[in-house]
Amino acid sequence: MSSAKIIWINGAFGSGKTTMAYTLYKRLPEAFVFDPENTGYYLRKNQPVSLCYDNFQDEPLWRHINRDLLLHIASHYQGVILVPMTVIRPDYYNELVSSLQDHDIPVVHIVLAASEQTLRGRLRKRLESKHSWAAQQIEACLKGFRHPLFRTQIQTDGRHVEDIADEIARIAGLPLLPRRHGILPCLQRLGNQLRHIHF
Repeated sequence: MSSAKIIWINGAFGSGKTTMAYTLYKRLPEAFVFDPENTGYYLRKNQPVSLCYDNFQDEPLWRHINRDLLLHIASHYQGVILVPMTVIRPDYYNELVSSLQDHDIPVVHIVLAASEQTLRGRLRKRLESKHSWAAQQIEACLKGFRHPLFRTQIQTDGRHVEDIADEIARIAGLPLLPRRHGILPCLQRLGNQLRHIHF
């Protein structure tokens, strides 16, 4: 059995998945952030445009690569693997998360929930328009997360990121290092947000 543990941070675009992953990363010794979006960007750069999908998760190859790479890392790495990625379809969830669990990889799956108003407000703060790709996915995400597979949810409206990190740690049974204070953590969170803008 793997000695690694995967924390899959799900949620709509604008829910704070990447911010949360790096917040936990700073407070967890031996943690690693695995961003499945990087696989999508690689596939887009190395395939004809006609073979690319608008949404990474709709591409079977994207799902297969990420599943197999996570399986490889978790089988050889002793630590916590943080995966910030939106998955709203049950069949994709089973292909990714459930498949890892079937290989005895411990996966804690958590959805960062937020209202539509909150999500749109967060996207505006990271300079995305109301017509951006991420904004157009909000309705489908909110609908998808009603499925029982996504029942473990943390409401994030109006909450501080560190408080949410503490709650994830309690659910996952992970001890966190003390919180970091000052302007540096705020600047780091802003940088993470700006790197994930979808126009």
